[in-house]
Amino acid sequence: MIKKNAVRWYTRSFASKAVLFVSLLIIAIIAVQTFVFIHTETTYLQDHLIEDKRSSAELLAINLGVAQTVAGFAFQSNLIEEAGKTGDTVYVRFVKPNGEIYLSNIVEERGAFITDPAINTDRTAVRDDIYDSESIKVAVSPASGGYTVWLGFSLDRVHAAVNERVRDILLVSLAILIIVNFIAYFIAKRITQPLKELREGVEAIGKGNLDYKVDVKSQDEIGELAKAFNKMADDLQKTTVSKEYVDNIIGSMLDALIVVDPEAKIMKVNKSTCELLGYKEEELVGKPVGTFFAKAETPFKGTELEKLIEQGQLRNYETDLKAKDGKTIPVLLGGSVVKDKDGNMTYMVYTAKDITKRKQAEKREQQLQQELNRASRMASIGELAAGVAHEINNPLTGVIGFSQLLISRDIPADIRKDLKVINSEAQRVAKIVENLLIFAHQSEPGREYININHIISSVLELRSYEMKVHNIEVVPRFAPDLPCTMADASQLQQVFLNIITNAEKEMIKAHNKGKLLVRTEKIGDNIRASFTDDGPGISKENLDRIFDPFFTTREVGDGTGLGLSICHGIIAQHKGRIYADSKLGKGATFVVELPIVANTGQTEKTEVIEEEPWQQRGAKILVVDDETCILNFLKRVLTEQGYQVETVDRAHKALERLNSEKYDLILLDIKLPGMSGIELYRRIQAMDPALAQRVMFITGDVMEKTTRDFFAQTKVPHIAKPFNIEQLKRDINSILTREQVRQR
Repeated sequence: MIKKNAVRWYTRSFASKAVLFVSLLIIAIIAVQTFVFIHTETTYLQDHLIEDKRSSAELLAINLGVAQTVAGFAFQSNLIEEAGKTGDTVYVRFVKPNGEIYLSNIVEERGAFITDPAINTDRTAVRDDIYDSESIKVAVSPASGGYTVWLGFSLDRVHAAVNERVRDILLVSLAILIIVNFIAYFIAKRITQPLKELREGVEAIGKGNLDYKVDVKSQDEIGELAKAFNKMADDLQKTTVSKEYVDNIIGSMLDALIVVDPEAKIMKVNKSTCELLGYKEEELVGKPVGTFFAKAETPFKGTELEKLIEQGQLRNYETDLKAKDGKTIPVLLGGSVVKDKDGNMTYMVYTAKDITKRKQAEKREQQLQQELNRASRMASIGELAAGVAHEINNPLTGVIGFSQLLISRDIPADIRKDLKVINSEAQRVAKIVENLLIFAHQSEPGREYININHIISSVLELRSYEMKVHNIEVVPRFAPDLPCTMADASQLQQVFLNIITNAEKEMIKAHNKGKLLVRTEKIGDNIRASFTDDGPGISKENLDRIFDPFFTTREVGDGTGLGLSICHGIIAQHKGRIYADSKLGKGATFVVELPIVANTGQTEKTEVIEEEPWQQRGAKILVVDDETCILNFLKRVLTEQGYQVETVDRAHKALERLNSEKYDLILLDIKLPGMSGIELYRRIQAMDPALAQRVMFITGDVMEKTTRDFFAQTKVPHIAKPFNIEQLKRDINSILTREQVRQR
């Protein structure tokens, strides 16, 4: 690692390169100079030493020659031994012409032969490699006898002198090298520092920092280069959008922005992308973009989306992204491909707009549209129900009326029993029609003094058949002393119907049967109505949301999720509360609590059996109805009561009779062919206001809005078909008696 770092430092730093170059150059010079010095100095010292030793050898040769002639062997041996004791001498040999060592300071050598004597008769020095230490030998031939003097001497003194001088040279060279390197490094730094600043400036410009400037510290070429760089930065700043500026724009985008490389890996994202998907930027960069698409389609190369992008057509493409927490986010995707000058894709840029709120709004709009359609269908059903009710109530009036007449006669008991069944079932049909009209028509909001027991009972009667066929047992436990309260009967019927219908569906779904306990009671100053079923129950997480608008656990098409939220709003308007209690698998209980509001002038609608007043016999009555059976029935009943009865089936015929006859009372149907009963009444008002006070309407649909508005405005007496004979008698007698009292 250290070696690599060192190599990197040498190869990257200009100053280091300069120091290295100077060092190597100086080292090379010193090496050459040292080599030359060693060679020269060694040669010089060797030559000087050889000359000195040659002189010594020549002198010894002369002395040995003289001693051989005069003194003899002993003197010669003594001379050689003394010569061998000098400082640098290694050996002294006196060699015969045949190469035999005659005398030597080394006794062991005496008598030995030199195989290659190499006697230099010309007195040149030769190298002797016999000994380990480097030595020089000088051979000198004496003038007589052919003997040669060999003198060998060591070069250690020469080498020591040379080494000492080389050491001095190296120390001086090292000092010079350090000084020169320091100077070179300083000069290089002075040169490279501005270059380093220029390099940093280039990097800053490359990263988008166009405000970067280099200090101009000299007027030389580097200073001119710094000035040129600053001018270039100024020009770029004028003509180029800075990276910081671009980053600020990207960061402030409300839509997600994703940059993808050709390998479909994310290169860059903005802040909105991180917030949308719940990731940090480092968690997204480098990941395949397809990872974050919820659908199989992913916008990278080779897919349909990429083809759309290539064609410039990827605009407002709806798809889904997958967040970190697994949530699916609907987005509107846009994209484009960025290419190089050769037409090759370099990267792709995508924008994703979160359309969750729009999708929710579309869903709400769709659900509201469904509810509107349902309301429209209900309105159509209401219109249809009104017509059907009118058509049913007319024959029902005849069935109920004539059965009552027959029952009042003296007939066999078994026939009477059958007639009572007929009358009872007809009354049941009449009640069903009445409830159908109540729920089919949208009534105007209004409060009246009502009994909650009666409202719930009417709803249960309406649903009785459905619950019976689905094996649902209803257990009513109504408080007999339940006080009345001021409330909107129609709205409460809607609330109770919704709760009961929901309970039916859940029990049928769970086990195709069930038990519904309906309880009413007085709790403090409130009336409480509770509905307990044995269905599948409600989970804890859904229990807090069941009253939220559009919340439903059912499949699409099986409810809009508005029912309970509307119920909640209705009960809140009544200053009450509605809530549910349930455990999954153990059924559910819905509770409605309403405040007890005292009567402000209205009285509960109850049947009051009054003592029949004195009957005015002989009164003349005109009956106007388009149903023959009703005309016959009323004429028969009223004639038996002592009245004079005339009947017509059209309004214009009634006007003709009124122009020629006087009547004490008119029984008038509302729906008539041609001129309606209401229009005929207004004609009577114009003709004879007093007679208009003695008009009583008989109608098969008192719930129709125009009918209800008319009765509310005029206060004209009316009785609904099918009517009770005794009630009809009392109402007729009441009107005639009131008129008689008025005349008195």
